[in-house]
Amino acid sequence: MKKKLFPVLLLLVQLILNLNNSFAQSGQWIWIKGDSTNNANPVYGTLGVADSLNSPGGIYGPAEWKDIQGNFWIFGGSGSNGAQSAMWKYDPQMNQWTWVRGSQLCCLAGEYGIKGVPSVNNYPGSRGYGCATWVDTSGNFWLFGGVGLDAYGNGFFLNDLWRYKPLTDEWTWMKGSNLSTQPGIYGVQGVGDTANTPGGRSECTVTWVDMENNLWLYGGNNAPDDLWKYSIISNTWTWVKGSTSGTIAPVYGTMGIPSLTNTPGSRYNYAKWKDAQDNLWMFGGQGLSFYSPRNDLWKYNPASNEWTWMNGSNTSADPGIYNSYCSPDSISNPKARFENRAVWTDGNGKFWMMGGLLDG
Repeated sequence: MKKKLFPVLLLLVQLILNLNNSFAQSGQWIWIKGDSTNNANPVYGTLGVADSLNSPGGIYGPAEWKDIQGNFWIFGGSGSNGAQSAMWKYDPQMNQWTWVRGSQLCCLAGEYGIKGVPSVNNYPGSRGYGCATWVDTSGNFWLFGGVGLDAYGNGFFLNDLWRYKPLTDEWTWMKGSNLSTQPGIYGVQGVGDTANTPGGRSECTVTWVDMENNLWLYGGNNAPDDLWKYSIISNTWTWVKGSTSGTIAPVYGTMGIPSLTNTPGSRYNYAKWKDAQDNLWMFGGQGLSFYSPRNDLWKYNPASNEWTWMNGSNTSADPGIYNSYCSPDSISNPKARFENRAVWTDGNGKFWMMGGLLDG
């Protein structure tokens, strides 16, 4: 089928390296920083001061962003002693971490303040397990959900939406509840409303920012197949597509043919990209039950509000097809996987992906 030759068919297990890098030849990995042992403890140093000895330590599922200066940021994550609440910045030019904000202590309740009002005293509670994150066109960081502690120290799935401004070092609680384990408020499909909000969820790190600076979110753990759009301008969530509850099976339709009834179904921990036409793409992830990874490739067209099954198998735990190394063709397809969030889009619009967790 011609659409199976679409130029974004996944190219596996290669990271694009700079051919002019004087420290390594093309195709080589470089150990940049960090410990070579498991469960390393963090080294905080002095708040706000970069140091070559600083390190966030071993953590799982922190929130992550890249700022407009090219620095890498992380918040929270699950460490060996519990959920964290520290904010870190890594400067690739200096090769140094800075402990920017938050506590060295684990398992802290959030300080929400007043909804919509920024403050240097505000901060999200300790959390990990894949919060949703975005960076808007103004360079502000956004965070939603995850598993962590609410305003009263109670922990589980969260549905709070936060904005962080690096320039002012202020958090703002924007939407959602300051209590854990809250259901979604869906309203009318396709209609934004100030009361709307997705329900509490985790492992929802796959997100998109469209050309109009709207934030998009699909599914996650503890969620159905719901697709949401958040308007920064109006501060409203819109339930765009999908179900409001339950565990939803995929509806594939015909490969390459868009349909209003198609859906990737309930899933989390998948890979994502956005193409030059503002279409949203996703690959694989965890399906209906634990250790039921998939290797299907989907495209969502916001203009038509339709999902299209583009490539891959319509069954779980598919072994994939591996033909000639570095030779793309219309038959090859990666093995089913989840936790495959290491993704890139190159200058030619091709999608790249590396690794992930297989079917155990």
